[in-house]
Amino acid sequence: MKEGSGMKKKILGLILTCVLCLSVCACGTDPELAKFKSDIDNMCTDLVSLNNKMNDIDAASEHAVEELLEYLDVLDMKFARFAELDFPEEFDYLEPVSDEASDYMKEAVKYYHEAFKNDSYSEHNASYAQANYECAYKRLQIIMSCLRGEPVNTQTSSDDADK
Repeated sequence: MKEGSGMKKKILGLILTCVLCLSVCACGTDPELAKFKSDIDNMCTDLVSLNNKMNDIDAASEHAVEELLEYLDVLDMKFARFAELDFPEEFDYLEPVSDEASDYMKEAVKYYHEAFKNDSYSEHNASYAQANYECAYKRLQIIMSCLRGEPVNTQTSSDDADK
């Protein structure tokens, strides 16, 4: 299922953000910070891999939907694990944001499954799933920006309010 170039750019931006974030987290020798850096690094690597696999799905394949849903299930699991990370004390304030990201991804995956239920397609469910998917990644981007020390506008957008 080939995604639009806009989504690819967002994912690539997130990946670059992860890499830059790792350089910030790598400073110092605090073991807690080093473990957190490793956890973030592993998550970013996993997200890149999943993104590549989803983008490589042949939409014409009879198993395309099954493949996509399987990758989305794994993505949901990765976001759930991210929410369970023990953030170092200086980043504790980001834990609720990681919980939100996980909640949005869980909802996205649930509605993607609903969108393709019973060999049919529900545009309404797919649209709702996509909105949640984007909200999950938006929160991940906020976290990565904060880890890099960048100012972040954390006000809820009208996109989030529509859900």
